[in-house]
Amino acid sequence: MNRLKIRGIATMLLAAAWAAQADTTSTTGGIVVRSEDGQFDAAIGGRIHFDFNDLYPDKGSRFDSGAVDNTGGFFFRRLYLTLGGDLYGWRYYVEEDLANTGSPAAGLQDAWIGHRLLGGLLFIGQHKPWRSFDEITSNNEILFLERDVISANGIFGGRDYQDGVFYKYQRKGLLHGADNFFGGWSVYSLAKGGQPSTQGLGYNARLAYAPLLRDRAWLHLGGSWSSDHADNGNKLSAGYTTYYARQGAAQTVAAFTGTALGANPHADTWTGELAGALGPLYLNGEFAEARFSQPGQSGQTVDAYALQASWYLTGESKPYRAEDAAIRAARPLHSYGALELALRYDHERNRDLPAGNAKVCAPSAPAGFTPPAGGAIDRCSLSSMAVGVNWYLNPAVRLMLDYTRGEVDLGSAGKDQPRALSGRVQLVF
Repeated sequence: MNRLKIRGIATMLLAAAWAAQADTTSTTGGIVVRSEDGQFDAAIGGRIHFDFNDLYPDKGSRFDSGAVDNTGGFFFRRLYLTLGGDLYGWRYYVEEDLANTGSPAAGLQDAWIGHRLLGGLLFIGQHKPWRSFDEITSNNEILFLERDVISANGIFGGRDYQDGVFYKYQRKGLLHGADNFFGGWSVYSLAKGGQPSTQGLGYNARLAYAPLLRDRAWLHLGGSWSSDHADNGNKLSAGYTTYYARQGAAQTVAAFTGTALGANPHADTWTGELAGALGPLYLNGEFAEARFSQPGQSGQTVDAYALQASWYLTGESKPYRAEDAAIRAARPLHSYGALELALRYDHERNRDLPAGNAKVCAPSAPAGFTPPAGGAIDRCSLSSMAVGVNWYLNPAVRLMLDYTRGEVDLGSAGKDQPRALSGRVQLVF
């Protein structure tokens, strides 16, 4: 299957070069081809994220998550090839993850056709709804190997890329000449490439403003709202993966599943964002509240927040990416690269957990793991603390090392406290 992916993408890249007639070619990190009349250009890029995990299960008297002992090791977390550009005033972008072992459609990430409209940019295809600061930040730029709990990795329950219509708008604010106001809106299916489009619909909006925007000092305020409505018996859930592995540990905090005849769940989620940088110091805080409801069942509310900080030991400053109201990594100031220390704390809890409901609050992996006997599950909360080191050897290569300690609190049923040491070699072009 991966051979088919590679052949398809290679054909796509050759077609792009042929259409441009190879009039001019340049390299700006990737490969860019432009036609002589300026009506067509194509940029080829990619990324390699090669990871390892060393997992340390909890060996407490009540919990023994020893089943994760053998799930560490080396693997490709991401292996992207991308093609994007302009064609007669229309934009396009296709991104395929070759590390996805499913069908070629399942490996699609961003894949859309775009056009300027009313001062903004319209996306038609597969894209991310504008849900939170860490979710919108590129996985090439995030502080840790995995995103925080205010993301598809947590409270949005795996809902990242969606098929639909997306629009973003930027304008100059009152205090600065730069584009420091961002608005994003989207309507989408609760599905992405390789999945049926009948899983339901969602609606989303995000607003952000940067009242301070300078080279080494900026401040960001933002928030988003999402309303997801499942259909045809599909599930909506919230959870968190405190560390990532192909068979690593995850926690389900809330889960609702409908039936093919109706009673399908929906979730309304609000998020708030605060971020800023002052010289080498970067700070970020996000919170979210998700209300899950379904006819015939009591609703449940999930609260979550994440706090992150980093410090460039080599003097760089975290830049603000105004076009998406997110961050990007600093370019190294020195020949030996840039060194960044990072710290994060996440917390998420179900405020309305039905007492003893093991199906709502239980580790979803490793397979076969069940909570210990001797107490009812009368609490459902999780937290994790992570510390990391990022070494940017140059603008294309980054080495990452994270240590994460998680805690799952099930009340009378006890606690689970897994740990992980994780690393990544990352190359982007």
